[in-house]
Amino acid sequence: MLTSSLLLLAALQQAPVQLDLPAGLPERFQTTLELKGRRVDLVLKRRSLRAEGFILQNTEGPIEKIPPSRTYFGFVDGLPGATVAASLEPRGLLASVFMPDDSIWRLSPNETYGNGWHQIAKAPPIPMEMCGVDGQTWSANSTGPSGRAASVPPPTGGGLFVSPFPWDWNMRKSRIAFDATYDYWLREGQTVAGVTAGVEYQLAENNLVCSRDAMVSYELTGIVIRQAQYYVGTTSGALLDEFRIEWDNNQGHIPRESAVVLEDYQGDGIAGLAWVGTLGGGHAYAGLYWDRGYSPGIIAHEIGHNWGCGHIDCWPWGGSAMCGSWLLYGPGSTDLIQSRASWLNLPIIPPYADAVRPYADPDWTATDAQADLLVDALDNDYDANMEHIHVSGTDPVSEQGGTVSIASGVGPGGRDLLLYEPDRTRVGNYTDTFWYAASDSGGNEHWTPVTIDVTDRKMVAEWAFEEGTGDLVEDTSGSNNQGRIHGPSLLAETADPSIVLDCDTWGWSPSRNLFDNSTGTEFASANQGVVSTNLTRDPLDGTWLEMAFSAPTDIAGIRFMDRANSGDWLSSFRLWFSTDNVFDLNDPWVDISVTSHTELVDYPFDPVNAQFVRLEVTAQDNPNSNSHSLGGCELAFLFETGLTEFSPPSITLSSNALAGFPSSNLVDEDSSTEFISNNQGTVGSPLTQDPSNGTWVEFDFGATLDIGGVQFLDRLDNAAWTKESRLWFSNSPGFSSSNPVKVLNHANQAAKQVLPFAVQQGRYLRWEISKKEMLSWKNSLGGSELTFLTDINNNPGFNRVPGLHGDCLEVTGSTQVSAENATDVPSSANAPFTINLFVNPSTSLSDGTLLGGFGSPLESPSNQRMFEIVGGSVRFAGLDTAWPLPLSSWTMLTASHDGSLLSVYADGVEIGNWSHTFSASSNELHLLAKNPNFPDARFLGKLDEFAVWDWGMSGVEVSELLSGGAAHGPLPFDTQALVSTSPQLEWASGHNSPLHNIYFGTNFQSVRNADTSSPEFLTQQGSNQITLNNLQDLTWYFWRVDEVYPNGDTIPGRVWRFRTELPWTTTVYEGFNDGNDGDHLDGLAGGTAFAAPWVVPAYNGYKHRTGSIGAYPSNLPLSEADGFFERKAVSNLSMEGGRDLDQTQVNVDLAGDALYYLSFAVKLEGNEQGMTAMAGIKDPSSGNTLLVGSEAGKWAISGSTGDITGIATAKGRTQFVVLRIQAKGQNVDQCWMKVYDTLSETVHQSDSLLSGMGSGTNEWDLISPGLQSSGNFTQLFIRAGGSKTYSTSKVYLDEIRIGRTWTDVTGL
Repeated sequence: MLTSSLLLLAALQQAPVQLDLPAGLPERFQTTLELKGRRVDLVLKRRSLRAEGFILQNTEGPIEKIPPSRTYFGFVDGLPGATVAASLEPRGLLASVFMPDDSIWRLSPNETYGNGWHQIAKAPPIPMEMCGVDGQTWSANSTGPSGRAASVPPPTGGGLFVSPFPWDWNMRKSRIAFDATYDYWLREGQTVAGVTAGVEYQLAENNLVCSRDAMVSYELTGIVIRQAQYYVGTTSGALLDEFRIEWDNNQGHIPRESAVVLEDYQGDGIAGLAWVGTLGGGHAYAGLYWDRGYSPGIIAHEIGHNWGCGHIDCWPWGGSAMCGSWLLYGPGSTDLIQSRASWLNLPIIPPYADAVRPYADPDWTATDAQADLLVDALDNDYDANMEHIHVSGTDPVSEQGGTVSIASGVGPGGRDLLLYEPDRTRVGNYTDTFWYAASDSGGNEHWTPVTIDVTDRKMVAEWAFEEGTGDLVEDTSGSNNQGRIHGPSLLAETADPSIVLDCDTWGWSPSRNLFDNSTGTEFASANQGVVSTNLTRDPLDGTWLEMAFSAPTDIAGIRFMDRANSGDWLSSFRLWFSTDNVFDLNDPWVDISVTSHTELVDYPFDPVNAQFVRLEVTAQDNPNSNSHSLGGCELAFLFETGLTEFSPPSITLSSNALAGFPSSNLVDEDSSTEFISNNQGTVGSPLTQDPSNGTWVEFDFGATLDIGGVQFLDRLDNAAWTKESRLWFSNSPGFSSSNPVKVLNHANQAAKQVLPFAVQQGRYLRWEISKKEMLSWKNSLGGSELTFLTDINNNPGFNRVPGLHGDCLEVTGSTQVSAENATDVPSSANAPFTINLFVNPSTSLSDGTLLGGFGSPLESPSNQRMFEIVGGSVRFAGLDTAWPLPLSSWTMLTASHDGSLLSVYADGVEIGNWSHTFSASSNELHLLAKNPNFPDARFLGKLDEFAVWDWGMSGVEVSELLSGGAAHGPLPFDTQALVSTSPQLEWASGHNSPLHNIYFGTNFQSVRNADTSSPEFLTQQGSNQITLNNLQDLTWYFWRVDEVYPNGDTIPGRVWRFRTELPWTTTVYEGFNDGNDGDHLDGLAGGTAFAAPWVVPAYNGYKHRTGSIGAYPSNLPLSEADGFFERKAVSNLSMEGGRDLDQTQVNVDLAGDALYYLSFAVKLEGNEQGMTAMAGIKDPSSGNTLLVGSEAGKWAISGSTGDITGIATAKGRTQFVVLRIQAKGQNVDQCWMKVYDTLSETVHQSDSLLSGMGSGTNEWDLISPGLQSSGNFTQLFIRAGGSKTYSTSKVYLDEIRIGRTWTDVTGL
């Protein structure tokens, strides 16, 4: 593989300086200069990098008179941590000063001034546009070595950088040679001494860097000087290959692990080229093609490729040798270099001779949000001088608000550790970073980041079945993942909707083909792929259609079959539901992930009532396909019939059957078997008893039952499908024409069909086929499965009965429990989890019975996080424990995955463990899900206490579950804000009726570490709730509940947190009445409920004006202050400004449940089309905003509750805007905006008079889509300006109010 390098810019120069330099080449010397405004001394010592037997030759052969080495190394006296590589030449001193912040300053003779004058300049960052590797992505933020401030985020995932252990370091030596081409000969003055010195100076810089960063020093074994044109290639690639052939054939006598050719730029956009991973072997060559062969940074980059490094390490310092061409190797590169050096067994040499800073390798670790983390940051750091290193500094506060301190002497060997404590007022999961410095005994230090994945252990769901009645299963974990018992109610097809609107389609594949009940026709868009915008009506934008039912319809699922061409298969599509024919972002929607393409598949979801449905394709199965004519073959909508299955009846009589396919197969609950008549076709006459006449079967239920429908699956052979059949009912064994009869019309025979009808009583039933499908030419009719159905209330399939822990769920039919779109499910790839379930089967379980877990039952077994029974034994994720599940007794089953190891337990005892990886799964929770591979598998028995956690429990923690588990499901929920100062605290108890030890206080550590002797201990009680009184306003409180069990076990709880509310004492009001006309807004005050004046960027055009813009509609009982805000509608100045709220009077917090209101007046004046005038709030800690008003000329809501844009904002008219903000602590926050023309409209007396979104008088103008935000918004914030750099148009704002009610901001 060939890899290109990067361009080196000219340095940014400072004023020339005259140096006092020695004559000759002394072993040591120092010289004084001014560097970064300080007068310092360069202290230098001569040291050659030449190998013993160093070879210097030209094209004709060896050069006998070898010039002396001119390389020096040293430090900067007066600037700790700065190191120097230099070359003392007749024309002056060339020196590179490596600063502590990893920037480089270069000193060189000033040829214009002469006489000892030199130029010093800081080397600029290296642009990256000359990298020619296909697919290589460079970070746009990589602007230069940044020391402490990493400008590039870390890569995804941790544990990437593992260096040698401390005090077990090895410094190694690698041999290198150079080919100085004719261009380089010209560059260095056409002298052997000049070329030799130039090569050695570039190598000196590389040697210092590679020694310091990767503990590998270079030894120069030879230089070949071309004193005439030698290489004839005209591109960098051709030259590199020509160089390789020359050195392979003619320079084998020069020992080396790598060689570099120094050449000029070839005009092909490539500044350097090298083979990757070849050092020490064949093709160990690199080429520099820039500035006639000069760029030590590019040399570092290209040799890095020889070492095996790719274009990596933009993180953490913003750039490196391999991310740009800086003389700095990043953590990924140093690992590769050291690994290859060890693999090649390069010679171990003494420590590096000149003082350099240590190398602090970045650290990546993880912690529980409630734990204290000790980080052994020095564990992977090292020092090329082999000096002991220590932690010399650290950030006191991490990026995410955690605290960091040095724990002295507590690590291995007595070294210092870093103590990290996450912010105790926030919930994981998030990534945090802080920086520390590793320092040697000389004070040379290196800063690097520690990255921590902070996780907050959480119970995701718990279904305890204590509801008493109904099909809703409460989630007692506090995560709101309620389940629904829904298995018994079967789905049937609705009447097909009509097509209202659709995208462009191929002429022979219209959208109506979806509803023609034919798998031979298809709907296909005109090669348009997925939609680019939700709810688009552009017929050329993606694949979509809109449908209408004749009346509002209950929809609980769909039946779908994809197109035949695999290149056009779908991955997912979205269904939108509306009660009117206009779809908007507030309409409910369901995402469908297509799990099978070649057959009709049912996709159930929570029922929704709608008359209008929109389908839009959101993802293609193969996005790289050359075809994008997406669509489908068949689509049907399903409704819940309210019917459930009866147990199969017995068969009393039937027509003749083909041998091996008896009529009993029709009711054996096995869809893989068939009843096939003996080629007898349809019945010749109704109610015939002739076994050779037609196809028919008679049944006996043993008692008179209410029958409300059947579920039928036809034969596998589509040449023998049924179109119509009859079902006769009787209360005696015989049948007559006077008996009730139901005619069943069959369609979509490839799938199970539910055929409901009005309830009919009967003990004896007769089924006979009266018509076969038109294209079915065979008479061997019959069926795969016939199931009789009744009202779910007659046979619900489940009961709540006493169980092991309170009530449990008793399953008597085809029952399942699920939550289709559960939140916080640990469903990402290899995410840790624990699943726990108490199970008590009453009968032997058939193969494929899925007991419980999460993910989709349609996924492969190895990726299902589900318990399954096969051969009577327990499996999980397809892995067999070989442990038989007992019948008629309770067993606690637990599966725990820590990210790599999967362990399965029965009653707390491990019954199997495996190293196992999971890919991402869906976020569905399931008990007794239908297994598509075993459709007839079912569970009968009892279930209880199903729970899921987002971490992998240890064996000890699993045994605690058997005792009863920890308290969970707190109310207020963890980190809830706006809690009353006299709250009632509640929680879900563990099982087995524990007592509760309750701890409470204002300090996290004190509550976490408390025992019953601590002041934080409140009480021990049996109740799972306690009321507190007279807490402080706006204060964080911490509480913990330990469960104390009768067996003596005490299981500690996690620390829960809440913040109390601040009762508002006023309304926020800004009338812009402070200052003189034309004053800049910065520093102006006035208004109420503010803690400080306005803070606005200087000269940004924000002005206070006196007068009025007519802010209020006529019915508002408010008085307008003298003054308003003005700004020109331009974009070339900062468009934002803020003012801190007084948090002793008001508090706008979206982390709890609350309503807030905002109102203001706005006016746009002029012809500019893109004017912006928005008011709102800001959370300074996160930078998040919530703004409303005119954005780029259109009404808009933007920020923390989602973005939505409406119609154009009217110009020249004052508009009065009211915004309602609804904060939901555990749900999405949402905003509603209403705009009133102040001259022609009046404001509603209450927001309860407004509903829906539209242009109507009593409709909201905009409703935000909703996002979950937990910010504390402590600033009033405005954004105003335009889209052009010059404009005479202006925008105005006035009379801004924030309150808790509609009355607060309107006066009504």
